[in-house]
Amino acid sequence: MKNKSNTLIIGVIFIFVGFSLLLDRLNAVQFSWDKLFPILLLLLAVILWAKSINGNYNSVGWATFFSVLGAFYFLRNYDVIEHLWFSDVWPVVILAMGMSFLVKYAFRPAEWGLLIPAFFLILVGVLFFLDDMNITYEYTHYFLSNIWALLLVILGGGLIISALRRRVQDENKSGSSTDIKETGP
Repeated sequence: MKNKSNTLIIGVIFIFVGFSLLLDRLNAVQFSWDKLFPILLLLLAVILWAKSINGNYNSVGWATFFSVLGAFYFLRNYDVIEHLWFSDVWPVVILAMGMSFLVKYAFRPAEWGLLIPAFFLILVGVLFFLDDMNITYEYTHYFLSNIWALLLVILGGGLIISALRRRVQDENKSGSSTDIKETGP
């Protein structure tokens, strides 16, 4: 069943792209890759959000990632936020990754370990944005050059603690299910 829905989604994307390019070739509508690219990202995000609403938890992170990227590039390429033109895309990608971890946490609050990379990536992304806009250059430069190593250590420690905690929980679950099987008739 999943294979049929994936084929349907890919078919719709090909039709959309082909139809857009055909309209461009016929000079009916002027499309360019920078105008079409964000729409494709947002279309992919909508498809992934639909999958996540239907219970596919793994789609939540990617849906958020492509939503943030698509929204940013849509607003930038259609001159809604022309004053925020960035030559470097890394702040957007880092911020999108952080947002995807945060939304994954919102869908599963028991996985608190997702908050560590979420806040770290969002903080670094915002600092890169501020640096690209020449806002608080001295503070962001100091932070990025001196404190980022400490944040990496904290991030790694949090991930290790989360992994160890998950392993203990899995062992407790498998141990308790073995006890139940052994005491059965």
